[in-house]
Amino acid sequence: MIEDKALVRNAADKKQVKSAAEQVKIDREEEIADCLHVMDTEQGRRFIDRIVNKICHYDTTLFNPSGSGMYYEQGERNVGRIIKGDCCEASLELYQKAEKENWKKLQGKGAK
Repeated sequence: MIEDKALVRNAADKKQVKSAAEQVKIDREEEIADCLHVMDTEQGRRFIDRIVNKICHYDTTLFNPSGSGMYYEQGERNVGRIIKGDCCEASLELYQKAEKENWKKLQGKGAK
């Protein structure tokens, strides 16, 4: 497990706080750039769609008679929410393109 190291050791030190805020911003920009890189290809968009919808069950009902099963599925869904949120923040157009591509694929399978 990777542990995050504290960016600020003394919250009263304005330089540390400012430096930490800048680092958080840089890290977030990198995360968004990573999403853009993945979603820039058809294969990447398929991959994101598979993670969000098939593995993380983003758009499904999570009812499960077993409470622990429902909690487990909610945890998976939360991962999907984070990924979808990051991808939409990076490029709503590309995320919607991924959804449209998946929809067309699903429609094609139903027609056969």
